[in-house]
Amino acid sequence: MKKYRTLTRTTGPTDEPVSLEFLKRHARIETVDEDVDINAKLRAAVRFIERQHDIAIIDQTWTMTLDRFPSTDRLYVPIRPVDSIASITYTDADGATQTWSDADYRLIDSDGLRPFITYVYGGGWPAGVRVDLASVAVVFVAGYGVRADVPADLQQAIALLVATHYSDREIGIDVPTGADHQYRDLMRGLGIVPDVVGMEVAG
Repeated sequence: MKKYRTLTRTTGPTDEPVSLEFLKRHARIETVDEDVDINAKLRAAVRFIERQHDIAIIDQTWTMTLDRFPSTDRLYVPIRPVDSIASITYTDADGATQTWSDADYRLIDSDGLRPFITYVYGGGWPAGVRVDLASVAVVFVAGYGVRADVPADLQQAIALLVATHYSDREIGIDVPTGADHQYRDLMRGLGIVPDVVGMEVAG
């Protein structure tokens, strides 16, 4: 069950995780006639991986809202890896927006499976927070960085999905068994084990 009210990408990535040339070399495609189709499949593969595994690949900014701070000492960030926390704001009892000082909280396990925010030793969540719809807002940057920072295993997983769906134009097919195993092995190398494999692509 989700612990946040809304999760919105406010600034998207400025580049793709792999180049068109990289994909064409992987799939051994020499013609330029289908570059548009390959790029479409690249975007579909990236979207599938990010949504399937709750990750961001190229740096992007997200805003998460909550009705209150958690009752425990951990506020989990639902997308990983987390590069930085840009701001945490909340509505006080008078209805004014306040910014929580970054000296009062810290980001833990930013590259792990469940990154979270917690208050510093001896501290606590801000007091006097109005419990209301989306009264707390966390703005954070998630992703591995730029293209050059994307792990090789993840780039290979993207190329595998694109090549598989380039060779089989059916809509909504599952990744074939051999490619499925390769995909899972690549994602395990990143500490990510997928439950389901398969994506829909434009034919």
